Amino acid sequence: MKSPDPEFDQKCCQIRRILRLTFGHPEAKRLIVWMDEKAPIVVKEYGGRHWTSRRRPKIISGQEIKGIVEMFVCYLPQLAKVHARYFAERTSRETLCVLNYIVGLYPAYQLIVIWDNRSIHNRAKRVKKWIQKHQDRVQVYNLPIQASWLNPVERYFGLIDDQVLDNSNFPDREQLIRALKDHVAETNRRGVHIRSPLDP
Repeated sequence: MKSPDPEFDQKCCQIRRILRLTFGHPEAKRLIVWMDEKAPIVVKEYGGRHWTSRRRPKIISGQEIKGIVEMFVCYLPQLAKVHARYFAERTSRETLCVLNYIVGLYPAYQLIVIWDNRSIHNRAKRVKKWIQKHQDRVQVYNLPIQASWLNPVERYFGLIDDQVLDNSNFPDREQLIRALKDHVAETNRRGVHIRSPLDP
């Protein structure tokens, strides 16, 4: 895995420094928030890997799509929790909904948001204004370009694929969202411990 970002090392060093300072001083009331969006989840019948003599995955094709779910996830490693929101679209408006939601959940903390440089993040005008308005409570850091493997939320998305979507056939969007919410709740009950390559 390699990123084409010419500032790859610089950005990684900056985030490592922030993580080290935050994890090293829990009394400072600061929370790391890794944020990402899963690729659009199509409501359909999903195949899954199962044993065959040829070791090929089961694939169902030619289906009618019953809806789309856009899933935004925030992972808070210090609390071993994930928070998720579900939408029909993925725009800067939804990004603001998630930011306002997570800020409202933790009013006593300063939040350090780490995400990629997707246009719906801090390149959108309305998101830039929001970040500026909340700069006393929220700091934002961009991951290097095309370096999704650095974000631990990507590993959680793998769990969603394996434990919710594989071999599923939800009748509609509401049923799929309900299953995703149940998975988030059960994951939080057990505690979420996912490391990033940038962790100190």
